[in-house]
Amino acid sequence: MASGDPDGFAVGEFGVSSGSEHYVVNTEAWIPFPAVVDPYMPLPTPYELTQNPLHRRFDPNCYTLPARAPWLEKLGTIVSSTYGGDNHPGFGGSYRIRTEVSFDFNPATGRITNFTQDAVPPFGTSHRYKVYTYNGTVLATCTQAANTTNTQTAQLSSATRFTLGYRGTNPLAQPYAPELRATITGTLAPDGSLTLTYTTTDFPSQGIQVSVNGNIVATDLENDVSCLGASGVLGFPGLLRIGAGLSLTQTGSVTIQPTGSMSESNPSPICRTTTRL
Repeated sequence: MASGDPDGFAVGEFGVSSGSEHYVVNTEAWIPFPAVVDPYMPLPTPYELTQNPLHRRFDPNCYTLPARAPWLEKLGTIVSSTYGGDNHPGFGGSYRIRTEVSFDFNPATGRITNFTQDAVPPFGTSHRYKVYTYNGTVLATCTQAANTTNTQTAQLSSATRFTLGYRGTNPLAQPYAPELRATITGTLAPDGSLTLTYTTTDFPSQGIQVSVNGNIVATDLENDVSCLGASGVLGFPGLLRIGAGLSLTQTGSVTIQPTGSMSESNPSPICRTTTRL
């Protein structure tokens, strides 16, 4: 397998036509923490309360106490619930959602050719983790998993311009899950430099990586939420931060040279409001 793509995809296996440079533009979103708040159960909750109809509908148990369990155990059992994250701060590794395109660009003709939406996995599986505890003893742990959908954008809009992006929600947080999304416009200059203009939600972390002829020339974290810290995305404060981050957007742009080696990271705007939440 060719090197140059930390996700393991063989971006270097493409041949370069005479006079053309081969570009791969990958954009993805990931959660840099091991876990984030479950919005339907932000705090540990007595087991008996999780048996009500609302909990059963929106946040169902994946473990049931034995019917003959002592009544004190039924009253005293506590349920904790979180959603799993990707647990890495930088670009590359597991992700929540992703879109990738590739194309050739010939500076002599000034045209993009062979524009393709690459067949990469569009999303990562979402998980909900529950822990059932009584009197300090863990009675059971269990996991619920679900796959989301990714409404992708990958379109050549002119000889030198294209768009790519994605939209998706946490399938375990339905029916009220807010949408994470990104829209990116890329424009090629005659010298092969690529300007990417983007709009993203403020949560989770989102980034772009560009390879030219199999070599990574730029990794840009447009929206880095790792500054919140693992504890900052749990409990009611985490619920407020993530809700705000998925409701707000930011815009920006970056210009990438085809022979460069750029790495940038831009903190999410919600990091600046953390102390006020």
